Amino acid sequence: MAKIQPQFEEFHKTIKLDAKDKAFLIEKKEIIKKAILDYFAKKNEDEKIDPPITVTFFDQGSYAMHTGVYPVSEYEDYDLDLGVSLSICNDDYKPMEVKQWIWDAVYRPPVRIPEHKKPCVRVQYIEDGLPFFHIDIATYADPSLNSGDCHHLARGTKTCNENDKKWEESSPTKVKNLINGWSNDEDKRAQFRRAIRDMKRWKDNNFDAGDGRPTGIAITALANNGFVCCFEKDRFTGNEKPVDGQALLDFTIYILNQFDPITGKISVALPVPPGNDLFAKFEDKHHAAFKKSLVRLRDALDFAINDTTDPHEACKRLEEEFGKDFPVPPKEQTARVGAPAIVGSNESA
Repeated sequence: MAKIQPQFEEFHKTIKLDAKDKAFLIEKKEIIKKAILDYFAKKNEDEKIDPPITVTFFDQGSYAMHTGVYPVSEYEDYDLDLGVSLSICNDDYKPMEVKQWIWDAVYRPPVRIPEHKKPCVRVQYIEDGLPFFHIDIATYADPSLNSGDCHHLARGTKTCNENDKKWEESSPTKVKNLINGWSNDEDKRAQFRRAIRDMKRWKDNNFDAGDGRPTGIAITALANNGFVCCFEKDRFTGNEKPVDGQALLDFTIYILNQFDPITGKISVALPVPPGNDLFAKFEDKHHAAFKKSLVRLRDALDFAINDTTDPHEACKRLEEEFGKDFPVPPKEQTARVGAPAIVGSNESA
C-alpha cells in the first residue's frame, strides 16, 4: 500500500473553498442583503403594507454545508447561495412577482445586472472580462405563514413554460442541518466533507459543465446515504489516523452499486422535501458516461491503494482522475523514502 494520505490532505487544502477566508465574498453578500432590506423598507412604506413584509436571510448550498471547491477552469466561476425568506403567504402572490421584487432590489447597473434563473435570481460578478463568482438568491415564502412546515420556493423565469412558474416546497435549512450534523465526531465529519469536496473536484475534472456533469448536491446526497469513514490506528501512538484513499474507494464502489442492473441508471433522492431525484435530468448517455468514469476512478484508487507501494506511481495515476491539483511526489523522493536501510558491517571493503 502506497502511503499517500499526505497527498490527499494537500489536495484537499488546495481545492477547498471556504468563504470565511474570502473577505470580498462576505462583503458582496452583505451589500446584497442591505440592498434587499432597503428595498422592502421602502416598499412597505410606499405601499403602506400592513403588516409589513419582513426579511430573513440564511446561508445555503455548499457554502453553508462547508463542501465548496474552487472551479477547475478559469472559465468557470464559483457561487455563494443566499436564502431570502419573506413573511408572505404564497397564495397571495405569484412566484414571478416575488422574484421580480428581488431582481429590482439588487439591480444596479453597470455594477450589478441580475438574471432570472428558475430557482433563483443570479447576480454575476466579472473580473478581467471573465465570470469571477456569482451570488444565487433563492426566494421563499416563510413556512410559518403557509401550509406545512416547509419553505415555499419561488421558481421560474419570465420566458419559461407557465407550468414551471410555481411555488415549490423546499427545505433549505433542513438539508443544511442534515449535512452539517452528519456525525457528532469532528474527525469523521471532516473526512466526510473532504470526500465530498474530492468527489466534486473529480466530477468537475471529468465532465464538462452542463453536459451530463453530476451536481454537487447529488454527490452530497450520495455521501449522506452511503459514505463510511476509514481510519487506521497508528502503531506507535495508538491514535486513529484518517485513510482518505480507502474511504474514497469504498464510496466509489457504493455509488457504482446504486446503478440499476437492468436500466443502467442511477437515482438518488434529495434527503429532505421535496425529495426529488437528483439525477432526473440525466439522459441514458449521461448515466452510461458517469458509470464508465466511476469504474475508471475505482480502478485508479484500487491501484493506488492495493497494487503499488510507490507514492509517485500511485499519485500519478490519481492525478489523471482528480486533475493537476493532485500532488505527485518526485520519483527520486519516493525512492529514497522506500529505500532499504544500509546496515553497517565489521568487514573491511
